[in-house]
Amino acid sequence: SEVARVLKPGGTFAFNVWDALEFNPAAGVAADTIMGFLPEGTPNFFNVPFGLSDQDTVRSLVEEARLSNIAFEICARQAVSESAVHAAIGFVKGNPVVLAIRDNPEIDEDQVVDAVAANLRELGGDNPVRTTMQAKVITAQWSG
Repeated sequence: SEVARVLKPGGTFAFNVWDALEFNPAAGVAADTIMGFLPEGTPNFFNVPFGLSDQDTVRSLVEEARLSNIAFEICARQAVSESAVHAAIGFVKGNPVVLAIRDNPEIDEDQVVDAVAANLRELGGDNPVRTTMQAKVITAQWSG
């Protein structure tokens, strides 16, 4: 409704969401590896940024805001990081999941980074790591 409030009639709203983890393999590997260290029942932070990938759900939310002419475009790109370790540090220490790791004193944060880096090397090599990433770009219009 906020989007509709600020758009002029005929105005276009454009936004993007990450596609599912299956289309973002580095994030999927990181999520699986990290969650393997955490106690069962720990919320998976990766469900937040990758949790709005279902096209029907997004369409429903946009329609509820009374926007129309909804279009989806898949945006797939190569993802490159200088090294597996650099990517792993970002996935572990650069997002809120590190708080769950730090809340468990029996978990060694650097050991989690090492495990994520090893799995990223297996996925996409090293120096640099190369894999793919994918988002959905959505546009819709306000008819006013």
